[in-house]
Amino acid sequence: MDRPIVSDPPCTITNGGGRLLQHKDMTVDRAVSHLTGLKDSLQDIRDTGIDVMLGEASNICAATSLEIDCFFEEKRANKRKRLTLDESEDTVWTGIQSSTKMEESPKYWKRPASARVPTMWRHCEGRRQTPEGNTLRFRIQDVPEDRHEDLLDFMIKYFTPDEPTMKKLKLYEDAEILEFLRGLYGELLTQNLSLVAFLEENEGELNKNVRPRIVGANLLAVAYKNEKFELPENMSETAKKATRFWLDYIPKKFDSFEHYGVDRYLSAYGLCVLREFRGQGLGLEILKARFDLAKAVGLEVTVTSFTNISSQILAARVGFEEHAEIVYEEYEDEDGVVLFTDMETRSLKIMGKRVV
Repeated sequence: MDRPIVSDPPCTITNGGGRLLQHKDMTVDRAVSHLTGLKDSLQDIRDTGIDVMLGEASNICAATSLEIDCFFEEKRANKRKRLTLDESEDTVWTGIQSSTKMEESPKYWKRPASARVPTMWRHCEGRRQTPEGNTLRFRIQDVPEDRHEDLLDFMIKYFTPDEPTMKKLKLYEDAEILEFLRGLYGELLTQNLSLVAFLEENEGELNKNVRPRIVGANLLAVAYKNEKFELPENMSETAKKATRFWLDYIPKKFDSFEHYGVDRYLSAYGLCVLREFRGQGLGLEILKARFDLAKAVGLEVTVTSFTNISSQILAARVGFEEHAEIVYEEYEDEDGVVLFTDMETRSLKIMGKRVV
């Protein structure tokens, strides 16, 4: 931005050596030219959100003076301390992994160090033998960092075409919504709460250092009051209507925070088991592992909008309570059009459980 900063009195900046720099028509670029030696520190400050104040020309213009010195680490720590005390700030998910991240917030939950990553939560055996007479074995654990991209591929390839609302609207064919979802899912993984089910191979295969096959997953993250999502502008109209349903309509049907008396809970953004492994009881074990995880990291409640009849049945079996039901064919978009017709699953159910 080359527009002059106009202030009365003139904009003043103090450099790292204490020398006063003053010019009635000082531009941002000219000011920055005097601070090139502090570029890296300014970038660090920007990453923590302090640059919002520095980057807004209107705010700078309104200020009577602006002092920038070399004590950036101290200011950064003080800024973070203030942020942690301000419970009024909202959490913002951008869903664009490549260029943005969730804003720093006191509510940006971090997994306690006592719950190491990855933790193996459950071992289980399949209920049915294979045609060869073998019993399948699975392990359910946190998603290792080196498998994040594999997990994203898994969810985009297998979950999006199978989830009832995305399947009905064919959003699995929409490049923009898939880009948004991949970015969002990637951000969720940074909380180290998501679960993956690996197929356990025989000892011979393990000795070959074969990367275990992903056969199921549950994308999990902490949900907060006043949570906001920043949607890309280039979404198709169909995708926009779907996201309004997911992010605006559904949350208004039931206030989980008020019901459970909490300001955060463990939420889910997708439960998926490969078709060839369904009927083995794996989905049930993944939901049980979610309870184990929540207890270990100190989250008292888990709530999910289960969109598929099969997952609703599993949730009821492990103790989820039904709080609200949304019949798909009764939902109309802002134009009065029924968005979901001829659905295989009749309704979406908001279900929750107190685990602690």
